[in-house]
Amino acid sequence: MDRGTVYFLADDAAGLIKIGQTTNLAQRIGQLRRGGGNNHERRVLGAIADEGLRLERRLHSEFGDLRADGEWFLAEERLTSWIAANVRPLDADGNPQIAVDEREIDRLTGRYRCWVSFQDSVVVLLRYLSDAELAEELAIEPDLVAAWRTDPATLAAYVPPDGWRLRMGEATRTAMAELHDLFLRLINPLPGERPKH
Repeated sequence: MDRGTVYFLADDAAGLIKIGQTTNLAQRIGQLRRGGGNNHERRVLGAIADEGLRLERRLHSEFGDLRADGEWFLAEERLTSWIAANVRPLDADGNPQIAVDEREIDRLTGRYRCWVSFQDSVVVLLRYLSDAELAEELAIEPDLVAAWRTDPATLAAYVPPDGWRLRMGEATRTAMAELHDLFLRLINPLPGERPKH
C-alpha cells in the first residue's frame, strides 16, 4: 500500500501552489523552504497523510488545466477551495492533524474504516492499514485484527498501549491511544453516556 504524504505548498508571490508527495514530510518541507529564489514567501497549506502517489497523480490530473510547471499549479479558486475542504493543517510536530468530521467517514470503505460514535461526535480511529499491516504494526495475530473490526470492544483487550511498537509514526500512536481510550469507554461507558456503534 502506498502510504506517503501529499503536501500543499503556496508561493503567494508567484500565485502558485505545489502539490507534492513525500515519505518524510518534515524533511521535504524544510528543503523546499530553504532552496530556490522566493522561498521566504512559501507557506505550507497542509497535507493528507497515507494517500501517497495515487492521490498525487489523481490531483495532478484533476487540476491539470491549472498546471504552471511540474508540480506547481495556479492558485485559482477551484484548487484553493478543494484544499480548504480536504486538506488538514499541520500540527506542532509537522504531521497532518488527525481531527476528522463525518464527511470523512462517508469517504471511507471496507477495511479502511473503523469508527465509534458517541452521541453526535464521530471519530475515525484508524483508517489506512489492511488487516495484515495492522497486525504487523501492533505485533498481534491477523485473526485478532479481524475480530476487532467485527467487534471493536475486543481491541482494548488485545492491544494494551505499552505493547505498541515504537516505530509507529506519531500520528498513528496518537490515533491508537485515542482508539484504546474510546474502546475502554465503549466497554465501560461513563455515567450518562450511551455509546452507539
